[in-house]
Amino acid sequence: MLQKLSFFLYHPMPPQTIFITGVSSGLGYDFARALLEHGYVVYGAARDMKDVTSLVQKGLKAVHLDLCDDEHIINAAQGITQSPLMC
Repeated sequence: MLQKLSFFLYHPMPPQTIFITGVSSGLGYDFARALLEHGYVVYGAARDMKDVTSLVQKGLKAVHLDLCDDEHIINAAQGITQSPLMC
């Protein structure tokens, strides 16, 4: 997995928009931080917004999302549909 990520980080591409869940810690946090540092537009979802303040300062577009709450899912989907996401 990390080998694939490093390919994207070291091969110049036009700015891309990516959506990552679980950016408050672990792999989600690390992927979001690395992609932000390489010029990607990153939407990051987390249940607790206070856990992503350092990423927001680096340019993360934070999305409040609790996957156990249908209203959160609908609001998050409506909020990010304006940008093309890299799949």
